[in-house]
Amino acid sequence: MYIIAVTGGIACGKTVVSYEIRKYGAEVVSADHLVYNMSNPGQPIYNAYVEHFGEGILQADGRLDRRSIACLVFNDPLEKQWVDQTTHPMILSRIRQQLVEVQERGAPIAVLDVPLLFEAGWEYLADEVWVVWLQRSRQFRRLMYRNRISYLEAFARINAQMDVREKRSRADVAINNSKNKYELKKKVQRLMLAKFPHLTRQGPSIEEEEAEYLAAREAKKLEAKNVKDAETVEGDQT
Repeated sequence: MYIIAVTGGIACGKTVVSYEIRKYGAEVVSADHLVYNMSNPGQPIYNAYVEHFGEGILQADGRLDRRSIACLVFNDPLEKQWVDQTTHPMILSRIRQQLVEVQERGAPIAVLDVPLLFEAGWEYLADEVWVVWLQRSRQFRRLMYRNRISYLEAFARINAQMDVREKRSRADVAINNSKNKYELKKKVQRLMLAKFPHLTRQGPSIEEEEAEYLAAREAKKLEAKNVKDAETVEGDQT
């Protein structure tokens, strides 16, 4: 089994790349998904956070208030150090376990999707590392829009990671995600064809996926226009 680690800056498009590779028969091991599951009530990360931070980081339903924790961690280097030292061994253990399971299922490729791959020193787990990157100004905009956070919150999260230029210098493959996700998918497709010509991409073509998305977007715009026109007519009649 061949292992490709996909990493890069936050909001740079790692997930799109990982799940595009999956269409070639690969299985994805996502560190973010593992952390999410391990942060549910009663799970290891949840227990460690409550013990360390106290119950003030819990929401009314008893779950972790992830945004409050992010504010604490990304604005205090000592708290971030504690989080890394506490959670990384737990996450690494789960990653190793999942990689073994993927290999036992006979997948030709495992995609290791880890945002902090270099920061954690886990690049040794992979046969090669792909870094997804984009210009810092675009990264800020995407992160603020995606997470509905302020500029200062985005600044703290981006600065808490290794500079993307350093990640690019350490990568086997660097992918510039400066356009839309379909152009990003096409770059992955070209890489997969060059590296794994024996594997076939499953499902609709990228062009078909893009056409479906554009058609849905136009239909949504038309629906919104019809609603607005109907409201205008109704207002004129009252």
